[in-house]
Amino acid sequence: RRQHQRNVKLMRQMLMDAGLPVVHCPSHIIPVRVADAAKNTEVCDELMSRHNIYVQAINYPTVPRGEELLRIAPTPHHTPQMMNYFLGEYLGSCWCLTEELHKAVFAVFIIEALQR
Repeated sequence: RRQHQRNVKLMRQMLMDAGLPVVHCPSHIIPVRVADAAKNTEVCDELMSRHNIYVQAINYPTVPRGEELLRIAPTPHHTPQMMNYFLGEYLGSCWCLTEELHKAVFAVFIIEALQR
């Protein structure tokens, strides 16, 4: 249980550090606001088909239109390396991100890789 809580905290922090619109909640589920149903579904489909990463798109009618969310659920079995990989692939799948954010995030990955 403690490992699960640590992983949720780490993943949430990684997403926020990357500048993603994380919705704050006390749950182990980490919602990231996408606010576009088609884009939300596209990102989920790409992550699954290209990288075998499962995340869930939460679209209307579960949430109001314009408030679509990506549901990220870290488990106790995810390692920091897996979470890093997920974040890199997720960011690469989000064509909505600015070039500056891509550069900043990949700079962090390069620095972390060099420190290993």
